[in-house]
Amino acid sequence: MRKRWKTARAKGPSGAVGDKAPARTGRGGGSRSSCDPGSIVQRESKGDPNAVNSSSGAYGIPQALPADKMATYGSDYRTNPTPQIKWGLAYIKSRYSTPCGAWSFWQAHGWY
Repeated sequence: MRKRWKTARAKGPSGAVGDKAPARTGRGGGSRSSCDPGSIVQRESKGDPNAVNSSSGAYGIPQALPADKMATYGSDYRTNPTPQIKWGLAYIKSRYSTPCGAWSFWQAHGWY
């Protein structure tokens, strides 16, 4: 069974939880919701658990640098996408609080 990214229930323009804000089209275009971590994943690794950034060496679905950070979620992080996804969601939560915050930062900087 494939696990899917969980998205936060964000407050939209009216302030109501679940009220969707208009989709943003920033760097890279597209019309994904601004609160969907998949927007970042598509641009960073295209969802490939073996993706390696040739410039920085960042690895996997969330493009962790260094890659061994993901070992806290499973020693098989290099071959198993589950620890990569779990680490990526925890990273977004700890650094940006929400997927919306991570996406906003990514749009402004081209990395997260």
